[in-house]
Amino acid sequence: MLDVWFSRDQHPKERGVLSVFGFKAVVCLIQSTRKRNSSHIKKMINSPNLQNLVIISAATAPQRAAASDAAEMVNELLLGERAVLLERDKSGRWLKVRALHDGYEGWVSVAQAYVYQDDEAGFSGWKRSRRAGMLLEQANGNQLRVPVGALLPAEENGRLCFPFGSYEIIRQGADLPPDLLGAAKGFLGIPYLWGGRSDFGIDCSGLVQQLGFLFGIPFPRDASQQIKAYPVLSRNLKDALTGDLIYFSFDGTRIVHVGLYLGGGVLLHASGDVRMELIDPDKRKTSGFVFNERLSGAVAGIQRPGFTGST
Repeated sequence: MLDVWFSRDQHPKERGVLSVFGFKAVVCLIQSTRKRNSSHIKKMINSPNLQNLVIISAATAPQRAAASDAAEMVNELLLGERAVLLERDKSGRWLKVRALHDGYEGWVSVAQAYVYQDDEAGFSGWKRSRRAGMLLEQANGNQLRVPVGALLPAEENGRLCFPFGSYEIIRQGADLPPDLLGAAKGFLGIPYLWGGRSDFGIDCSGLVQQLGFLFGIPFPRDASQQIKAYPVLSRNLKDALTGDLIYFSFDGTRIVHVGLYLGGGVLLHASGDVRMELIDPDKRKTSGFVFNERLSGAVAGIQRPGFTGST
């Protein structure tokens, strides 16, 4: 997420879910989620027998540097993603969590997260959504938008049943193309958002991490970490192949940006928005893409992680 470009408090009464994950039994009940969430957190934190976990109950949840709405958003967690509960602030409104998928730590609002105790066995059938524009609705009319990459339980009779509520699928949305380049282009035009990881707003390394999840290659969160996750093959753009990742540094040391190479000297990356730009100076006269001179001179690594089929 290290980029050079800077570019729900109300929880009404909802249908919650009491899950016995080991037997895959799900019981839905009416309850006030926020009230229950705030009242049972203390009790759960003091329980020594089970791990205290958090599941994101909003479309997206900012992970902040401190327990405040005004604090920097350092990362973003998506619907259905899970984290270990580390700490609760004195107000009871903020939870410090560590994401299970990449270890990133930060503070999330209790209005966007549901605390529970269980092991991970019940989530074995959950998958990351490849649909853009999916929309869910509860019996009371409240709706939930599903970002690309959200972790979802298996659909049952047109419904999704989470630990925090049962939802009807009222719009399926459109599947991303099954191939890497097609899926990546499905993010085109999404606005840049520092710390973002969704099709509502995304940064450069968030885009790479999402593509990794969708195509079988796990990545850490930040570009400076991602470059270390797999071998760097070259620092010469001429060696890049379609589907490679290109990393950039402006001081020769610190990795500050990453994008997906489309071939023909063109990079797909998040800068302002997700866009395609030319980074090969030798193709300036023949390419129809805008030339990004700054990036062209800052290539710091070419990586071939081996994207496979979707997960």
